[in-house]
Amino acid sequence: MRETFVVGDVHGCLPELTELLDKAKYDPSRIRLIFVGDLVDRGPDSKGVVDLVRSLNAECIRANHEDRLIRYFRHELIRKETGQKNPVYLSEHKQAVYKSLSEDDLVWMASLPYTTNISDKAYAVHAGCEPNKHFIDQDPDQLIRCRYVNDKGRSQPLPKDKSQPKGTKFWAEAWDQPYDIVFGHNVFAGAPVVFKNKNNTCFGIDGGACFGGMLIGMWYERKEFVSVKARKDYWKR
Repeated sequence: MRETFVVGDVHGCLPELTELLDKAKYDPSRIRLIFVGDLVDRGPDSKGVVDLVRSLNAECIRANHEDRLIRYFRHELIRKETGQKNPVYLSEHKQAVYKSLSEDDLVWMASLPYTTNISDKAYAVHAGCEPNKHFIDQDPDQLIRCRYVNDKGRSQPLPKDKSQPKGTKFWAEAWDQPYDIVFGHNVFAGAPVVFKNKNNTCFGIDGGACFGGMLIGMWYERKEFVSVKARKDYWKR
């Protein structure tokens, strides 16, 4: 059986991704490769990352940065037919990322699932899950955006300063269903974070590569992590 190697948010950091796969000695005959999404934006080479992931026939999950480009693309198709203004805003940087991608790349992104089954009771998602809903009933919008939940297990929006809303918990601390979750989206200061709960374990593997942190990969069966240091801070916040 192949081992499972799950990669955190790449965000266009192609040199770091290449180094990580080299470090993991990636071989498709013995390794199942999964990406938790956010392949694009912020880093220096979104197109290069997409091309590499597609050439490897790796599994990938749809995430919020892909989602914005997909929605923009769909409205562009409508605009060309009807002249209706595109309601999805892209910054100058995101416009450059969008223009670097082919139509086929965008169609491929739109085909990506919101979750991927790793094993009998383990899944990869991009952001998180709402504890008040069974895993099978999760809202796709929350699977790509969820961070904090209230005492009823419902996702709460972030304030303008992006701080944790009052009276909330990080979703993985409240996740009580019998499914392990490997996720990205939330940067954990350049290191993987493990949430050990009564019924499951959740693994956060967004090391903030685009912010000068780490690009992290996880050997799921071994519960071991591999990481490479980002060459620079590509996206100063």
